[in-house]
Amino acid sequence: MVAACIGQAYWLTPGQAEDKVPGGGEPLAQALTYTYAYLPHDQMTASDRGKLGASIKPWRLEHAGKDERLRELVAGAGAVLTSATRGKVKIGSLTYVPDILNANLIVALEGGGPDSGWATPAGVGRPGHVGLYYESLTRLKETDATLLVAHLLAHYLFDLPDEIGDPGRPASCPGQDLDAPGCLMANFLSTGPRLGYYGKFCESDHNRAAPSGATLSHDHEARDSCQFLINRFLERRKVSASLATQDTRWSRFDAIQIAARSHLRSGIEAQGIGKNRRTLSLTPSQEAEARRIVRQFLENQVARLRRDPEYPEAVRDDEIEAAVGDVLRFVLLEPVDWPEKFGGKLRTELEGVARNAAAGRPDAILAPFAGQLNPTMEEPLLAPLVTQVKGALLTSLFSNPLGPFAISDTPGPRSILPSDDRFLELLAREAVQHAASDRIAQRKPLLLEGSKAPTAPPAPEQGVRDLVLFLAPDPLDPQYDLIASDGLPYEKAPRLALDILKGGPDGSCFKVENLSEVESPPTGEAVILANVLGKLVKGGKAPAGSIPARLARFKQQVRDLKVRLESKEKSPRVRGIVVLAPNGGIPMPAKSDLKDLCEALRDWTRAAGIGPGEARAIHVIQVGAGHLDLPLGNLGHASGGSVQHIDSVKGLAFAIQQVRSRLSCGTLVSIPQDGVIDLRAVKELEKRGKGPTQGKGSVPEDSRSTVKILEPPNDPSSIQVELDAFTAEHGGTYEFILALDRPLAKLPAEAPVLELYRDDFPTDQPGLSLDHDASSERLLVYRLAPPEQDFASQDVDDSAFRIAEGRYRPRIRFRRDSLPEVVEATPEKPDVNLLGFTFSIATSRNAFHLVAGIREPEGTMATSVVGLGANQVILEAAMIAGAPIVGAEIRGMVTRQDSAGGGSRIFTAELLDDGIFPDLRRGDGIATGRIGLPPSAGRSTADYRIVVEGRTTTESRFIPLVDPVMHPDTTESEAPSITPPMPIFQRAQCFGLEVRGKG
Repeated sequence: MVAACIGQAYWLTPGQAEDKVPGGGEPLAQALTYTYAYLPHDQMTASDRGKLGASIKPWRLEHAGKDERLRELVAGAGAVLTSATRGKVKIGSLTYVPDILNANLIVALEGGGPDSGWATPAGVGRPGHVGLYYESLTRLKETDATLLVAHLLAHYLFDLPDEIGDPGRPASCPGQDLDAPGCLMANFLSTGPRLGYYGKFCESDHNRAAPSGATLSHDHEARDSCQFLINRFLERRKVSASLATQDTRWSRFDAIQIAARSHLRSGIEAQGIGKNRRTLSLTPSQEAEARRIVRQFLENQVARLRRDPEYPEAVRDDEIEAAVGDVLRFVLLEPVDWPEKFGGKLRTELEGVARNAAAGRPDAILAPFAGQLNPTMEEPLLAPLVTQVKGALLTSLFSNPLGPFAISDTPGPRSILPSDDRFLELLAREAVQHAASDRIAQRKPLLLEGSKAPTAPPAPEQGVRDLVLFLAPDPLDPQYDLIASDGLPYEKAPRLALDILKGGPDGSCFKVENLSEVESPPTGEAVILANVLGKLVKGGKAPAGSIPARLARFKQQVRDLKVRLESKEKSPRVRGIVVLAPNGGIPMPAKSDLKDLCEALRDWTRAAGIGPGEARAIHVIQVGAGHLDLPLGNLGHASGGSVQHIDSVKGLAFAIQQVRSRLSCGTLVSIPQDGVIDLRAVKELEKRGKGPTQGKGSVPEDSRSTVKILEPPNDPSSIQVELDAFTAEHGGTYEFILALDRPLAKLPAEAPVLELYRDDFPTDQPGLSLDHDASSERLLVYRLAPPEQDFASQDVDDSAFRIAEGRYRPRIRFRRDSLPEVVEATPEKPDVNLLGFTFSIATSRNAFHLVAGIREPEGTMATSVVGLGANQVILEAAMIAGAPIVGAEIRGMVTRQDSAGGGSRIFTAELLDDGIFPDLRRGDGIATGRIGLPPSAGRSTADYRIVVEGRTTTESRFIPLVDPVMHPDTTESEAPSITPPMPIFQRAQCFGLEVRGKG
């Protein structure tokens, strides 16, 4: 899976390897992940806004039982989709993950609004999400909640539109027989105008006026039915059209029976059937009328189903009659809300009375029927005990010390009305059912294969942290001991990488174990060969190791890694693996060792017993010349890690920074700025005594740009380098890294200083300082972190250690004598007076995200390879702050690196959410752009590093957090949108791609 396409849906056929395309006679099995987080809602406070996107721990006591309820809802929704697609699609697994970056479903356990969820379409290879508000869902009837989740999943997985018409032009689907239930994408709620769901997606009965224009993708037409779009989706994935529905829980007839409940409720209310009865039972005449309503509805719908050639079921008359009784019993006995007059302390007392009264030996009543009970036998068996418990409840209310209640037909604070009387009977039944639960057969919840629920993480042992394994083999050919682009000995690259990997703005949250430190005793022949080869290496000052010795060392490193991964020790846990692929690639003699390495890594990512939400990601970085071997790159993508190819050590700082951010749940802030400091411009500024100026370096490369150089006032011994601006959120914790392609001439006692400017004025940031331990003469690491004290109770403006929201421009102040001297340029070294750099920013705050990736060919999983037949790559990105954001500015920076070791090129891409191809739908929060590729006939294989950056603006807003199907009156007016305040932030994401060519 492309590392950036996190949160996308992908499809697996049961028993099929993850790298195969699903097809054949098996249904598509959807693997879903979910998490709990704070989502935007219509009554957000300032405190809620600060928590947006932050994770919620579901194992806390106040959330007990909620996860099980949610999983049952999703499993039920999966059964709905399986039935509605006639067995061609199913939810294969539902796995908890700890953060929204890796989740398909984001669930809010707190907050909410008039609606229960929203969805942005995903499909294969597209980022997207489903948002659910748990409290709002639980206020719905169970069937409605299940159908709602299925409806949202249909948006997310299949990109289906809403079938409700446009504002001012309401419509409904199907268009005929408006008294019958509706399509799953139309009005299906039991309280809505269609009073239920008719068990399928619309097809020949589709109403062309129903699709909402705002929810149509570019390749949709209003005439396309939901079933047409589903069929096209399945055909592109080569799913057999002959598959039949296997699930019976949500058959078409089941759906019609559930819809009959709504029609019976509506009929009872309209005709006032048994309105003033004090028991749950109806009189014989009332029951006969209720049965007539249900029977007439069922017979009409079954007759309609029998005309449907796709309908596989044959319903007999006796089955209809049995269904009439089931529907009547369900409606008369379904739970209702607690009356307000029985609330507060009295509710607790009544629950206790019912519980104690129900403990009156239900075993004695049920003993004669041991092993024979079923739900249909429950009512006559338990009726005597229910009567006793209800009597106890009434007695308790008649003698209540706070004021006795009395049976009355006149409303009042102490009146027990007919509806209250029926409620007490329901309460008694619930208590009796609970007491007899071991004896009465209960419907088992539908389980999902391969599912993993959240469990509280074990308490960490004192002084033990998670491990990150670091593997950086030496070049396996001495000619690559130097990195050609900057002349740096390759052996320094792992040291620089380790210095950055071990640090971070959030502190050391994991320990790094360096597996590269393997001693290989040289043989006499190897020593002689090493001395000879060392003299042949350009610029080599030390003897180079022989090729046999290097290969032996690589083999030993692979062995050590396998031993470490196969260790049965559970603590400390290995969180991730970082592989620094050697300069020059992997030569043929080492291919068998590379195969062993990839097998060990693959086994580790798929090992049994991985805990819920435990990420096992592999991050691969190719530094310098050579092409990254495909098996190793595929492992990085498939594990949810990352793959990058950089051509110089100065780019290594950003690469490791983004890897560490992923490992520690932090995020990148911006596209790394690659540029040069023109040393001649610095010299000219010193001579003229003027500033600011823009240097014009001698023959700068296409991929480089000079930066603005300024002379600080009252400090002639220094200069300032102005860098690209970035947007900071309130209270952000930041890390800034400036990597240089040459060391500073001398590191003065007063190190270079980083300052943050707003509107050309410096800001006071006392928490911003240079990390001397992680910095070196060619790597400057600055961190902005609040002190350990908690300033949360103070006024935001009074806290000097917290950065305020806004747009900042960094400037770095150098001592002039720390920069390299200006020398005479030569034809061989025309850019000798250009000091190259890479500047990058990261933050440890993981509440806000940008999710980015490429749009995959339909029917495939995310891939890291673009074949010869492709002439473009389509980028997609979405910004998330608990929910997707519309109106953000999103751009991409693409670096093309030829695999043959040639130069690199940098170009930009703009991503728009305008509904114009390649964008699929306007205003869905998913911005799209394209990267044109050279013609396949003339292009060579190349690695592409893609960095996407997004930032919010004054025009940004959350997507409308309302699905119109939620409102019963959507046939008359459009549902209102929820527009909570928008946080200010900026984020970026980096991933790699291989584009195949003939060279």
